[in-house]
Amino acid sequence: MKTFFTLVLTALLSISGYSQARMIFEGNIGLSFANGSSANPVYLVIDNPDSNALTDGGAPGGPAILSEDEYHIVKWNIDNSTGTYTVPFVSPTGGGLDYVAPNVVISGGAAGSGSIEFSTYHHDDVVANAPSDVNHMNQHPSGAPGGELFAMDRFWIIDAVNYTTKPSMVLTLFYDEDELEGTMVETNMIIQRYNNTSDRWLDLNLTGLVVPNAPGNFISTVPIISDADFFRSWTISSSTNPLPIDLLSFNAECKGNGSVELTWSTASEINNSHFTLERSEDGIIWETFADMIHGAGNSSTQNDYTHLDNNPFRGLTYYRLTQTDFDGTSETFDPIVNDCDGVGFEIISALSPEGSDQIQLVVSAARDEAFDIEVMDMSGKSVLWTSNVAMFEGLNYLRLDKSDLGYGIYIIKLQSQNELMTRKIFLN
Repeated sequence: MKTFFTLVLTALLSISGYSQARMIFEGNIGLSFANGSSANPVYLVIDNPDSNALTDGGAPGGPAILSEDEYHIVKWNIDNSTGTYTVPFVSPTGGGLDYVAPNVVISGGAAGSGSIEFSTYHHDDVVANAPSDVNHMNQHPSGAPGGELFAMDRFWIIDAVNYTTKPSMVLTLFYDEDELEGTMVETNMIIQRYNNTSDRWLDLNLTGLVVPNAPGNFISTVPIISDADFFRSWTISSSTNPLPIDLLSFNAECKGNGSVELTWSTASEINNSHFTLERSEDGIIWETFADMIHGAGNSSTQNDYTHLDNNPFRGLTYYRLTQTDFDGTSETFDPIVNDCDGVGFEIISALSPEGSDQIQLVVSAARDEAFDIEVMDMSGKSVLWTSNVAMFEGLNYLRLDKSDLGYGIYIIKLQSQNELMTRKIFLN
């Protein structure tokens, strides 16, 4: 049984002033943090920049440090030294003390007198308990789909602070198999970091080496992480379901010659072979009009694409975009709708996608006007009501909550002082 010393709120341990000063964990002695918070973080400060200033006695399996909070921090004043730096953190998940150490190989490139701050913690609800600089755990910051189902229940904080140029590093993370989500396959895992400048996960392709079932499971990055890509918050996720933003925008614009210009932008791309464009008159039956629009493969920068549809349908035309990987897997994004004929007030479409709790409306408006929206069953009973919904000239996209409505046929009514629109819809 390991014995741990506890640091209280005011504790500050420092190894300073001597080039050979070292902290060595031997026998059954370890160290545990307690009572840290964002207002009062607890630090273990190591002033010796040598990589052997902290030695774990041969972990995994040896004595180590229990952090388990974002603000239980080992601060290593590395400055511009190089070497292999390991902080021997352990995880209490599953009743044991499994090795979850971050290991960084600093190869140089640093400028200024800086330090690297390390901490780590587990939580079953990674969305509600993400690091303080993380805004989402999704492929899209709007909130869907939820990528947390494919991310490990642990975060590592590896923060290079007070550098004018951060050092270059290769990162290895040891992990606890008890903290893997059931959807994750170990051989498909990758390290990801959160870019808090652009608000996205994995705009950098951190493909790496996974070594499960060794003395301590670990995963390493293959590319060297440089100053521009050295951010604070890290986790491990599935490479087949990573946490990136892919599509930033997808738009259609009527051109003077009767064509429609389609434009889309990606923030990052991973193994992207090509795009496909389809169109539809009703949003149900689709036809492909552009295939094999080459993607960027792997990219961490924004890419912008343009394609003309020279034969749009008269009136309303739906468009959808599909992205296909080199291995043949694909993702189809939500459709958009375009109308170059400028109709008046009309409910263009009312859809109830299977598995969704929303009614999706597309409404064309000849001018800006406010409407009351009512949903009635076939007996005329009002089952849903919302008032004073602003409509703007052009196409309007509305979402109604149908979670309290049963299966069947309903009538949707939109009414203003001057206009009345109705549409039947079947809710499944």
